[in-house]
Amino acid sequence: MRDQFTIFVLLYGNYPDLAARCLNSIVRACYALVPHGIRIGCNAISPATESYIKAMVKGGWLQEKNIYRSPQNLHKYPVMRQMFYDAQNPISTPFTMWFDDDSFIKTEMATAAPDFLTRVHKVMTTAAPGRALPMICGSPYTLQLEGHQRQWVSQQFWYRGEPITTHIPFITGGWWTADTARLHAINYPFPELDHRGGDVMLGVCCQQQGWRIVKFRDGLAINADAEGRESRSPRRGFDQAPIGVRKMTAAATTFPPMLVGVPEPVEPLQPAAGPRKIVILEL
Repeated sequence: MRDQFTIFVLLYGNYPDLAARCLNSIVRACYALVPHGIRIGCNAISPATESYIKAMVKGGWLQEKNIYRSPQNLHKYPVMRQMFYDAQNPISTPFTMWFDDDSFIKTEMATAAPDFLTRVHKVMTTAAPGRALPMICGSPYTLQLEGHQRQWVSQQFWYRGEPITTHIPFITGGWWTADTARLHAINYPFPELDHRGGDVMLGVCCQQQGWRIVKFRDGLAINADAEGRESRSPRRGFDQAPIGVRKMTAAATTFPPMLVGVPEPVEPLQPAAGPRKIVILEL
């Protein structure tokens, strides 16, 4: 599965416990992608989280070229966009997988058969006769549009005039896997997106384009609290109204580019004599 998926993780603030919970789970369950297929956005992270990331690099679990850092909080979607459209490090896999730092793969999935990546791959490459392959899979919800959101949708290039249903089906943004080519075809995340509403608007876009969204949350805890309960994680840091709720009167905010890598040298890894033993870092 190494050539099928690129995993992206967004870390934020002083939450090294969430960083460890999320990244350890990925290393356990998606070992085939270590270290080349995992990319990390570090959004105003604390020294404690930075130390953890450096330890992961030194241990060979992450690659420095795949770590994007910003000392200020650039918000979710500008970071996602910079990582997805890095001309020096383009996505070359057919599927893109996203984790917020409060999502993780449950421990039992590391030894389950079939393995986690195989399960996700089957979902994304399976369709009944006469049906198209899914655009995106994850945990589905529905939500009503508010304020000026319908007007915002009608102004988008992907809007096809299809009826906008009262309850919009969408995949929650804490974890999802999507078709990379179709993400790029709609220029997602849309440049106007800042911090909230991107998952709902991707659902509207899929509705307009006739693209399938599919339920998959086997072995996942998405936006989870300390007990692993889905959508129970408290909101942290910056907040705002979802995109389009308020009438937009100004251009989207422009943020400085993220820095790739750190200036401090990292000791080179010694080649392993045999299969690498998985040592999970714990804080």
